Amino acid sequence: MAIRFKDIKPGPQTHVMIIGVGHYPYLTGGDEEKVQTFALAKGLGQLDSTVISAHAFYDEVMALQTSSSWISPLGSVELLTDGVEEATRANVERAYWEWKERCSSHEDNVAVFYYAGHGFGMPQEQYLVLSDFGRFPANPWNSCIPFSATRMAFHACRAKTQLFFVDACRSVTADVMRNTIVVPNVDVIDNLQSECIHNLTVLGSAANEQAFGIKGGTSYFLEAILSGLRGFGAENGAECIISTADFPPNINNWLSLAQRKDSSAQRCTATINKPGNFIKLPKHPDAELELDCIPADAVPLASFTYMGAAGSQSRAPEVAPWKVKIPAGIYQMSVNFTVPHYQNKTDFKKVVAPGIRQIFNVKVEL
Repeated sequence: MAIRFKDIKPGPQTHVMIIGVGHYPYLTGGDEEKVQTFALAKGLGQLDSTVISAHAFYDEVMALQTSSSWISPLGSVELLTDGVEEATRANVERAYWEWKERCSSHEDNVAVFYYAGHGFGMPQEQYLVLSDFGRFPANPWNSCIPFSATRMAFHACRAKTQLFFVDACRSVTADVMRNTIVVPNVDVIDNLQSECIHNLTVLGSAANEQAFGIKGGTSYFLEAILSGLRGFGAENGAECIISTADFPPNINNWLSLAQRKDSSAQRCTATINKPGNFIKLPKHPDAELELDCIPADAVPLASFTYMGAAGSQSRAPEVAPWKVKIPAGIYQMSVNFTVPHYQNKTDFKKVVAPGIRQIFNVKVEL
C-alpha cells in the first residue's frame, strides 16, 4: 500500500504525497525494455537518486513529526516508489484523489507534494514521467502527468496552505515540439477558482534546463529543500518558524551549497503568494562558519578564537581553515599568530542562520 503513515484526527493536519520514480521497465536498462519510437523516450533510462531522494524526503517528514514540528500535525503520508508501490499512471491517479480528499477535509490543512523522477518541458507545461512510460512506444505520453495543469486544478482543494516540490528536468526536445502531444489531465481545472491562500510551488529546474543529483545519493534539489525544512531560511526570532516565504529568496543559495563540488549548472524557480507558517522547530539550527586567512599560507600559523552568546572556543594552528557550527549572533573573532611578523587581529562578525557560505577572512598584514 502507498499509505506509510495515517493518523487522521479532527482539526487541521498535514497530508503528504511523495512520488519517487527510478525504475522504468520499458526504457533503456529496464527489465521489460522496448524499442522506443520517440527520441525523448530513447534517451531516458534508469535513475537511482530519485528513489533515494523520495525516501529521504519521507524520513524528513517523519522526523518533523517525531519532534512535533508540524504546526498542523501530520495526518497522512502517501509514498509511491520502487519497492513500495510502483508509480504508474493508474496508481498515481488513485493516490492523488485520495490525498486530495484528505487535504480537503479542513481549510487549515497543509498539503505537501514531492515528485522525483524524469521530466520534460513544453511551453507552459512540465510533464512528469511515470514508471510505465514507454509501455506503448507509439504513444507513451499517457503515462505522464501534466504538472502545471494538475497544480492549477489543485487550487480548488480546501487546504489553504499548499506546498509543491518538483525534482525533475524541464528540457524541451525537438520531437516533443514537432508532435502534438495529448496527455490526459489528472484533475479538472476550475477556471473561476482563485489560487489557494498560501501557495508555495518550487521547481527543481529552470525552463528548458535539467536537474542533477549524486549517483547513489540524493538530488541537489532535495538537499536544498531539506535546508529549508530544517530552518536554514528562518528569521532569527525567539522561535524558529518556517514559512513558505523562506524558500524563494534562498532556494538557489541552498542549491549552490548542495552542488558546491559539482560543475553542473542548475537553477530552481519558486513562486508564492501570501506567506504561511507550517513548521515550528524546537530550536534554531546552528550556523556554519569558516575561519580562514588570506593568504592561505598563514593558516598553519594561526590560532583562532570566537566569543559570543554561545560561549568561547579556540583552535590551535592547523593546516586547514577552521569550520565551526554555532548559533546565529554577534561574535568577537580573534586570530593570533605564532610568528612575530604577522599582526594579530580582533574583529566582530554577525553570523546569520545557515543557508549561505559564511567566512571570516583575516587579511594578514606583515
